[in-house]
Amino acid sequence: MVTQTYSSMCKVFIVVLFVLFGQALSKPRPSYIKACKVNSPDFDECALQNGRGALPYIVKGDRKYNIPKLNPLKLPVVNVDAGKDLNIKLTNIAAKGLEKVELDRVKIDTVKREVYLDMHMPRVELIGQYDINGKILILPIQGKGPCNITGVEPKFQYHFKYVLDKVNDEEYMKLTDDDNLDFQLKRAYFNLENLFDGNKQLGDNMNQFLNENWQEVVKEIGGAISQTIRAVARAISSGYFKKVPYRELLIFD
Repeated sequence: MVTQTYSSMCKVFIVVLFVLFGQALSKPRPSYIKACKVNSPDFDECALQNGRGALPYIVKGDRKYNIPKLNPLKLPVVNVDAGKDLNIKLTNIAAKGLEKVELDRVKIDTVKREVYLDMHMPRVELIGQYDINGKILILPIQGKGPCNITGVEPKFQYHFKYVLDKVNDEEYMKLTDDDNLDFQLKRAYFNLENLFDGNKQLGDNMNQFLNENWQEVVKEIGGAISQTIRAVARAISSGYFKKVPYRELLIFD
């Protein structure tokens, strides 16, 4: 009798969780995001214009969809993949300038389930703390302290694939892990304070070297910028995809 009662209670508990989860998962498409007809000849142009219209709302953040505020975006840690000879870690980062992002192209392939987004902005600044150790362009570099990494007129190309997950008879888009972000800069500036344990002469010389050779430096530590923007793009996309059913994001009729 006790076993049956316990079993019944467990079943009821599971049903309640299932209902609550379903309600928490599914949310209507926000009013500022407009859907486009997939079979329309101007589908990509519609997606571009609707995306441009939604951006002013997206950059303000939306708690209902777990979208962070972008003015500025606060990041506790940015791990930079700079190769085996250089270790870089950024912490307590404020990414500034993201709120001025503009869309240049949207390409959605619903057959291959791929999305391409081209974006640009006047500048992006990463302001926070750094910890660096290793070699950059064959020169040794070491230190930790305040930093400012600025990219001027960055252009980004973000590409991701998605699959469809079915939950409670609804399909939801889910990003795969092989998304990619490429970028180009018109100019980059670096200011790393307290290099070489506070040796001002060595630190000033290194910062000068980094800024004079910014194009080569970006190839090695530009991941700080690309990984930040990729994280933002992924967070925004996933925030809506996880809660808004696929049929509300794209119209297939």
